[in-house]
Amino acid sequence: MTDKIRKRVVSQSKSFDELIELARRKEDMLRSIPAILPISNKDLTRTASGYGLRIHPIYKIIKFHYGMDFTAPSGTDVYATGNGVVAAVLRSKRGLGNHIIINHGYGDSTVYAHLDSFNVRSGQKVERGWTAAGSGWGAAPAWARRPR
Repeated sequence: MTDKIRKRVVSQSKSFDELIELARRKEDMLRSIPAILPISNKDLTRTASGYGLRIHPIYKIIKFHYGMDFTAPSGTDVYATGNGVVAAVLRSKRGLGNHIIINHGYGDSTVYAHLDSFNVRSGQKVERGWTAAGSGWGAAPAWARRPR
């Protein structure tokens, strides 16, 4: 009889261990979901452009826009919107300009574009709310959540 009880206790213990691990992974996933604005509300002047069809600001044709553009003063802190790993820190005078890509795992990544300064480097782990960069000037800081 004690052998049967011991086997059940071991089986139950394994089940609880699996549940604890499942909860830990779920918690990690929830922290990784981009869930905050990349710019503080006090610095946010307006949303310059939303997700969806719009007239392209340079080519003046209707094109799908995959992100959100925010207007804020130059040098405004730009925050990581979810936990992840910095996949790229790129300097450019074209297109997205200086930009950062953060891979959040679970099929999500975000692009932070039109930046002036960087506070992260490639390969660095970041947490939601960390200052990743400073916004640039001449174009609205942009944020795009792109499922892979």
